[in-house]
Amino acid sequence: MNDLTGRKFQDFKTWCRDENGLKPITLWGQLATLRIFLRWCESIDAIEKGLHAKIVMPVLKKDDGQSEEILRSENAENVLAYLRRF
Repeated sequence: MNDLTGRKFQDFKTWCRDENGLKPITLWGQLATLRIFLRWCESIDAIEKGLHAKIVMPVLKKDDGQSEEILRSENAENVLAYLRRF
């Protein structure tokens, strides 16, 4: 934890986006979760104060949260069966 820096967060963000091909909305969600964890770490003095703010969140476009994929009917039936059960 003592080695965390803003530069390492930027490297992580770039790695997630470029090498893993994460979509912007997925990357945003993962970074938001990381920021919450880092705030908690700050509250227990595990890391320096304000480190969570060094994570630069990606800017999302209006349609970044929408998928272009069409749900096949067999998959839709499986989803509906699951929802009926639970």
